Amino acid sequence: MIRTFLDCSTAHVSFETAEWLAEIGQLNASGDGDGGQFAISSTHYGWFLHVGKIDGMPEPAATDLAPIFEKARAAGADYVMLDRDADKLDGLPVFDW
Repeated sequence: MIRTFLDCSTAHVSFETAEWLAEIGQLNASGDGDGGQFAISSTHYGWFLHVGKIDGMPEPAATDLAPIFEKARAAGADYVMLDRDADKLDGLPVFDW
């Protein structure tokens, strides 16, 4: 099966959400912790995450990621790549951090 992902800028999440993504990505990669129900992987330039449920995410992550997930689903994507070098997408909030 081939799956697709939405590629967009890390500027579409707040600094607080970026910190949370980094924490969960590190927990998932280390094997020492539990990233919980969230399939999130850290990269050198951002995060790769499954377009899953928002339920259970802390704020502001849930609010920041909801419109990104909606855009991904509308495009038929199962994953999102948040990358510092990716384009900013129309219709999504932009945070300056």
